Amino acid sequence: MDETNVTWEEDIPPNTLLDSLLPQISVTVRWACRCYHRFPDQGVIDDLTQEITLLLIQNDYHALRSFEYRSTEKTWLLNVVLHRVGRYFKSQYPTESLEELPPGSLPSQPPSQDVLVLFKEREKLLKTVCGKLTKRERRLWDFLRSGLSEKDIAEQMSTTSNAIHQSKYKLIKKIQRLID
Repeated sequence: MDETNVTWEEDIPPNTLLDSLLPQISVTVRWACRCYHRFPDQGVIDDLTQEITLLLIQNDYHALRSFEYRSTEKTWLLNVVLHRVGRYFKSQYPTESLEELPPGSLPSQPPSQDVLVLFKEREKLLKTVCGKLTKRERRLWDFLRSGLSEKDIAEQMSTTSNAIHQSKYKLIKKIQRLID
């Protein structure tokens, strides 16, 4: 018999594997919470520990039977716990995109006087630097500042997207050198 194709039944019984994993579940849950930069109270850790234990024994140890000994028991348990804890935190703290927020829900403050002065100085410096660019570089810079994609700029300038991509980085480095 080939040793690499050992099946579950020929190896450790699920209840024996569970007995070896039980003491590690709570510690692993606490570790997984730290991985997600969350520090829940002991009640949440206990609840997650119980959920994971139930997950492992449900449906006649279905989850435990998925352990195929390609890794250590501890590594497999870390993976199971990380996924479960991640799903828990995702359900507790759903992410919202800025587009889904109602208008006016974000506090908006006008920029401070200092920020406006810095912005104006930076714009003035940029205009001075752009005066030292070639006509083609200025045209590319104007397209970049307008927000056009590299593909659209390539069409406007009758060249390839790859050429625009390379020229963009050369232009940015040149502007940085001129500013410094």
